[in-house]
Amino acid sequence: MSKSVITRALIVTRGRKAHAATGKLETDLSTVHFLLGKYDSSTYHGLQAVELLQAHGLYTLQGEALTRLAYQLRSTDLEEAFRYFREGIALLEAEKAELNLCGAYDNFGVLHEDNGDLESALYYYQRALAMKESLNDSIGIPYSLNKIGTAKLTERRFDEALALFQRADTIRRRIDDRLGLADQPVYFGDLYQAWGRPAEAIPYFEAGVERGKALDYSFLVRYCYERLAECHEAMGDHRAALVAMRAGIAIKDSVRSEQTTRTILELKEQFNAAEKDREIAMLAARAEKRRLYTILVAIAVGLVVVSILLFQQMRSRKERAEHDAMIIKEREAGIKAMFAATENERGRLARELHDGIGQQLG
Repeated sequence: MSKSVITRALIVTRGRKAHAATGKLETDLSTVHFLLGKYDSSTYHGLQAVELLQAHGLYTLQGEALTRLAYQLRSTDLEEAFRYFREGIALLEAEKAELNLCGAYDNFGVLHEDNGDLESALYYYQRALAMKESLNDSIGIPYSLNKIGTAKLTERRFDEALALFQRADTIRRRIDDRLGLADQPVYFGDLYQAWGRPAEAIPYFEAGVERGKALDYSFLVRYCYERLAECHEAMGDHRAALVAMRAGIAIKDSVRSEQTTRTILELKEQFNAAEKDREIAMLAARAEKRRLYTILVAIAVGLVVVSILLFQQMRSRKERAEHDAMIIKEREAGIKAMFAATENERGRLARELHDGIGQQLG
């Protein structure tokens, strides 16, 4: 998977808050940067994956991310690589993630071998093998057998290494593991070359060239040509050694040219992806502006409606108050008129009473 594809996929998974997928992609991006020789970026993305997966309690994936980061750090910071490997393996063991542990033990063995500790390397290779055998992992078992056999070569225990390589070859033939069978002859070639038997090593390296070409496995083809040159040189066949050496150089140049072309294509893809991302960002910005404009219009309309309602309510209250005041005024006028009429009646009665008394006295 190319860097630009992973980067674009990350935009999607982050937006959807798909934490497991994002963590896996960050781990893959770390590996891609490592293969491109961008070690700082590789470490950055590896740590991003670890922090994200830890924050969301995805401990199996966190353990895998730690061990992969550690394996990549082994060539630049062996001490840190050991620390991350131990943390990752502890998590995977706690989660009982056996499938992940198989690869982790194998790679931890490589780390010990890089550190010159062959005993510890063999211990972890054998742990990985035992676990793969318990899981009946017919594809993974030959990898561990070959790693153990290669470690035996360092100890010059050639007969033991041969038995391990033969067992791995038998399993790969039985399951028809084409990729595994492509490089299996190389282990025999390495064995016989280290054993000081270059004539027996040559047919295996030649088989590796043929199988590597069939699968377009350039690194394997180049490796076999380089070993063939050494074997022919050891046998005194300088012409054959020169032919093999030139073939290996041609493969190296071809790979370099292919990598350059791939880099150019990837840069173009990144540019196109960046342009698309910019267009998406512009469309999103425009949509946000439209949304903001709609909200502002809605607020303005709402304010107008509220103002009208408040005005009508105030006018209604004013009219009601005026009406109530008029009623009160009319009531007061009526009461005053009634008081006036009562006073007039009392005055009339008083006069009549006065006149009646006067007449009686007269």
